[in-house]
Amino acid sequence: MPRYYFDLWKGNEHIQDEEGTDMPGPNAAKDEVREALGQLAKEELMQENPSRELRVMAKDGTKPIFLARVQLDWEAFP
Repeated sequence: MPRYYFDLWKGNEHIQDEEGTDMPGPNAAKDEVREALGQLAKEELMQENPSRELRVMAKDGTKPIFLARVQLDWEAFP
């Protein structure tokens, strides 16, 4: 089973996945990223000053296979 690595960016903060996760294939990795980004976006929007952008790059070893990005905009009106 291939091992995938998921690097995360919250704004300028980069969190590199050093351990990786065994998954059956790239579709399972995409599902994992979708779920993770949804949860991260929800958590960020609960913060007083959320990160403006969340990104997850999935890698098969050291080779990037895709990048998913969520842009967060929060605007309050008086």
